Amino acid sequence: MKSTFILISLFTVWLLFSQNGFKIHGKIEGETNGKVKIFFLPNSGDYLKVKLNNGEFIIEGQLKRETQAVLTYKDLYSRPFYIENSEIKVVFYKDTNEKVKSNHAHKNMLNIKTLQGSMTENLAKDYSKFRVQNIQKDNYKYLIFNYLKEKISRYPSNYLYVDLINQISKRQEYLSYAQLMQLLDSMDLFYLDDNSKFQLTQNLEKADKFSIGRVFPEKYATDLNGDAQLLSESYGKYTLIDFWASWCKPCRKKNPEIKKIYQKYNSKGFNVIGISSDKLEEKWRKAIQKDGLPWSNFISAKLYKEILISSIPYTFLIDEQGKIVGVNLKEEKIEAFLTKNL
Repeated sequence: MKSTFILISLFTVWLLFSQNGFKIHGKIEGETNGKVKIFFLPNSGDYLKVKLNNGEFIIEGQLKRETQAVLTYKDLYSRPFYIENSEIKVVFYKDTNEKVKSNHAHKNMLNIKTLQGSMTENLAKDYSKFRVQNIQKDNYKYLIFNYLKEKISRYPSNYLYVDLINQISKRQEYLSYAQLMQLLDSMDLFYLDDNSKFQLTQNLEKADKFSIGRVFPEKYATDLNGDAQLLSESYGKYTLIDFWASWCKPCRKKNPEIKKIYQKYNSKGFNVIGISSDKLEEKWRKAIQKDGLPWSNFISAKLYKEILISSIPYTFLIDEQGKIVGVNLKEEKIEAFLTKNL
């Protein structure tokens, strides 16, 4: 089958002219003709476009590194999948009952039926399987570090593991700063793109500055009276600093569990400081009232940037001197800690 691709941008970061590139032989079941686009993440402005002929297409190019891609056809979007400089065969099928989020909207989905020829996609599936099988185990922190250490020793130049380290370190839940540096020191990062470099630098800075044992910085935020208050004035023997927002469903969903812990341990010296990133104070105030949040509530979008918070909910458990003793702990872990220490 003959098809011609249109290069929409120069791909100064992603695509290189090299001897070996990628060639995707694709098929969309139940479709005949139209235009197919493949977007390269994280810079979704970079894409290639080809024609779909009798349900099939071919896309060719060269990659600087292994990367995730999203395929679109009409109003259908695939989930991200990894491609590399190899010959890849992939079959999609339309699933209008399942939605995939794209540009803050939910689109009809192109599911992947089969995908062959991408070692990186196979490695990503292996990680997903490992995570599902082990994440509930008490020694998961140990397991995930050793899993990544072993994989990186075998594939030191595969950038899937940079993406995974960025995902894991983003919330400081499993790897310490020392472990992150040990893993990254084993990798070849020569072709790392600017976006991934920025994320990695930010995550490393956060892991270093705001990890367990560090002191949470003295910061001001605006309280319900509109006054700037020093957060440390609301510290108890132990305090949960909870970054949230009125629009954040996971944040709102966990509020009842945090309330139970607060009501049980507040008299013993436990406090909660809620810090919202809401742009509209009215929505913040309504959410506090609706959820019945009895603790110290503040609002400060600026503080999110200073603490490098890029996703919520995000929590720090600190002692009365401000020393961080836990980051993004599950509610049951918070209660177990307070039962032991108060």
